[in-house]
Amino acid sequence: MFFLPFNQTWTNIFWFISAFGVLVNKDLYKNFNLSKLRIEEKYFIFFSSCYGIWCFISLLWSDDLNSGLQLSGRYIIIMLFPIFITLARIGGVIKKFEILGWFFVAGVLVSSFACLYLSYQDCWYESSEGMAFSFDIWHRNISVYESFSTGFSCFTYSFLSHFLNPAYYSMCFIFVFVLLINKLCQVSKFGIKILMFLGLLYVAVFLLLLQCRAELIGWGVIIVLYLFIYLLPEKQLL
Repeated sequence: MFFLPFNQTWTNIFWFISAFGVLVNKDLYKNFNLSKLRIEEKYFIFFSSCYGIWCFISLLWSDDLNSGLQLSGRYIIIMLFPIFITLARIGGVIKKFEILGWFFVAGVLVSSFACLYLSYQDCWYESSEGMAFSFDIWHRNISVYESFSTGFSCFTYSFLSHFLNPAYYSMCFIFVFVLLINKLCQVSKFGIKILMFLGLLYVAVFLLLLQCRAELIGWGVIIVLYLFIYLLPEKQLL
């Protein structure tokens, strides 16, 4: 779980093995009970199912069917993985469930620190006057705001995501966001709440820097759903 954010091939292999392991485990079918679903998991499964249906319907308008199938399959795998995690939690297939999640959080944070360092190194270049520093990937004479807003800063999109495709990496941060906001809502100690809030702020800034529009929209939807889940009484949501 810790090394998932460092290599895309490992990620795909791990997802396949995990999903297969959940489905073939007999404990899942013995212990499975829909009443064990948390309310946020019900919403997630509903919207994930809608998204999956939309992916296949959209293939009807695809100019290149093979390319469309590959793209849909890639994002459906990302979408289905949390559903398998939910099934594993309900069936008791995964032991020490929370610890696995925190290993993943640690891996995402460490990989993000490494990405920031590598991007910082990319900002340095040789000029006629010696070593110079510029946020712009092409070292143009533009402002810091322009380099970030155009997406050609060393700290944006693929120039920041050194280990994974920016879309995959953004999804990792969305999973971390969900884990942190769950912890924030559960703990009562003020110090831990501050720590979780700072973690959420860091994740939010990194998501904005990665500039993946689909993931940013998904992140916004998640925030709205959590507002409904935690601000309204549970009876009004069912």
